[in-house]
Amino acid sequence: MRQFAFPIVATAVLGATVQASAADTAGGTWVGNMRQIDTASEQSYPMRLRIDGQAGTTIYQTLDCVGRLTWLGETRNGARVFQETVENGPKGSCIDGVVLVTLVSGKAVLGWYGTFGEQPSVASAVLDPAPT
Repeated sequence: MRQFAFPIVATAVLGATVQASAADTAGGTWVGNMRQIDTASEQSYPMRLRIDGQAGTTIYQTLDCVGRLTWLGETRNGARVFQETVENGPKGSCIDGVVLVTLVSGKAVLGWYGTFGEQPSVASAVLDPAPT
């Protein structure tokens, strides 16, 4: 089976009014587990998200891939939208996708959407600030 890495923010989160300070949206690093759902399977894996202004990175160590986040824009309620371009290691099989990030109470709520072979893949995570 082909592995996919990355997320889509739930409609409830996108529909909510999110109050984020300018300091919150400037950047940071968060860690946690991503839950991915494909048409035939479901899996969970650890990830690390780093946002620095309008750019960022994702690390999926157990999937042997990393992503580069390129700013696409921001939703009316403050969710940041990025294109994720993936670089796979020798054992990686991750795919590119669209990432949405909303900051809520110091946590990063992350969603991802991508397709592979005309099949949708979605994933989501609620990430905690990384220990310093």
